[in-house]
Amino acid sequence: MKKCISINKTGQAWSLDLVIAITIFIIGLIGIYVYALNLSYNSEERLSLIRSEAELVSSVILSEGYPENWTIDNVEAPGIISEDKINQTKLEKLYLFSSSPENYQALREKIHTKYDFYIQFNRNITLISGSLNGFGKPGISFDQNSSSYISNAENATDIIKATRFSIYENKPIRVDFYIW
Repeated sequence: MKKCISINKTGQAWSLDLVIAITIFIIGLIGIYVYALNLSYNSEERLSLIRSEAELVSSVILSEGYPENWTIDNVEAPGIISEDKINQTKLEKLYLFSSSPENYQALREKIHTKYDFYIQFNRNITLISGSLNGFGKPGISFDQNSSSYISNAENATDIIKATRFSIYENKPIRVDFYIW
């Protein structure tokens, strides 16, 4: 007599399903890991780029500029320094250059930066329009209650502050450049 032996193949299919599921899970984990590494790298790279832009903006503005006696019409590099101190006339020209959105965009092009900026002084400066403690992108203001907060700055996820010192009205002055 012959005996019929039946073989149940469901166990083999179950182990194949498990192998496929584990493979998909591992691929997902590797994808998340690679994304997380790139995210932090891009963040550090962006901050490094903004830091170098802050150095560029501060060095151009705290220079003599080019040409030396520049006007808004002929400026190539808008510097505010003359004889190693802040020149009142150049400071007023820079303020006027940044006072309207159209001029501000042209100023950014002259400085060769794609980032927005705001220049903050540690004491009030006197200009044609009155006394103020900073200027830059139109519509931006410095919050007096916090020494590191710029209000109304759209898309300001990363703000870098570069601090420089100069002479204004024969007294030392701190000039903070906020770049975002």
